[in-house]
Order: sequence, then structure tokens, then C-alpha cells
Amino acid sequence: MLQFSHKEFVPRNRSTHTHQCSALSGPLYEHNSTAFGLTRDSILNSSQYFHVTEGLVPDAMHDVLEGSLPFEIKELLKHLISDRVISINSLNETIRLFPYLGSDALNKPSPISSQTLSSADHHLRQNGMY
Repeated sequence: MLQFSHKEFVPRNRSTHTHQCSALSGPLYEHNSTAFGLTRDSILNSSQYFHVTEGLVPDAMHDVLEGSLPFEIKELLKHLISDRVISINSLNETIRLFPYLGSDALNKPSPISSQTLSSADHHLRQNGMY
């Protein structure tokens, strides 16, 4: 069973942020950018009264909806399918037949392939339109 605990993670602070930003130069830019979730240092950090590690509110869209939630859902689906609680065919049939209304009808989930579930990444290949 895959579990996460806050004790396993080091919170980002000024020092770790500076170190991670310095690792963004050179041949490992792509790897470090993905690993740290950074592309560059913020101009906001040049203020003596503010630092992004101490003053920004969490961003639900990026942190949850595009971050941890797809990973959690993918792992849950893999578990339910491997334990034969649900099949991928019945899951996709439920997605197809669900009576979506309003904007949900425009943004309904896409079918999920077995290749997507077995891929090594943490993506479900879903897109939100609005």
C-alpha cells in the first residue's frame, strides 16, 4: 500500500528555495525543474519584506487538481481494478453514460485506457475546458 506522510517531506524555505533555484542552471534543468516544481526564482523574492516560501497562499488548481489529485485517483483506480472491484470497461461505460448537465457536459471526463493506467507517470490524460 502506498502511503505518504508529511514527515517524509522537507518543507521549502528560503534556503532550500535558493538552493533549488540555483540547480535550475545547466544540463539538468528539465529534471530539476520537474523535481522541484520551479522554472526560475521569483522577482518577488528581491523584496526584503516578502518571500514566496513564506507569503503565498496555496493554489488549489495547480497544487491539488493538477498536482496530487490525479496521482491519487490513478492509484485508486489501479487498486480497484486489480482487486476486481471495478473493471476498466465498466468505469469507461459509467463515464460515457453518466447524465452530465450544463458545463459538466462540455467538460466530462475522457475514457481511461489501460495504457494510461499502466504508464509510469502520474497522469490520467484528462483536460478541463472551463
